[in-house]
Amino acid sequence: MIFLDFKKFIDILPLTGRIMAIDWGSKRTGVAVTDSGREFVFPRPAVLPGDIAVEDDFMGILIGLPAPGKTADRIMEFAEGLTARTDIPILMYNEALTSSAAEGRLHDAGINSKNQKGRLDSVAALVMLEEFLGRLKNEQ
Repeated sequence: MIFLDFKKFIDILPLTGRIMAIDWGSKRTGVAVTDSGREFVFPRPAVLPGDIAVEDDFMGILIGLPAPGKTADRIMEFAEGLTARTDIPILMYNEALTSSAAEGRLHDAGINSKNQKGRLDSVAALVMLEEFLGRLKNEQ
């Protein structure tokens, strides 16, 4: 099931359990996951868009959704395809500024723009997931 509303998504989300965030890209897709207690967020290596492996123990999936347009349409198609493969609830999450925040984090870590290519997408997913967890704590 795909949710566009944060509150409706968290209403059905169990209090514990892992969550996955996906920053979809046509060339590379970034992935980040939480631990089961949702205390820590871990980036995973970026994958090809069709190579997302969804494990059964995820309680929810966030997919970054940009402003309306062709990319947003492709991301919605990706999400719909994912719902055909899993029953895990999916939240389409506003990804505004996550790439900028990810670039800043990588720059602060001493990783220049040239070397950010393979990491940027997963760090953007990590930023999105950290933001979600912050909002979630404020709602509970």
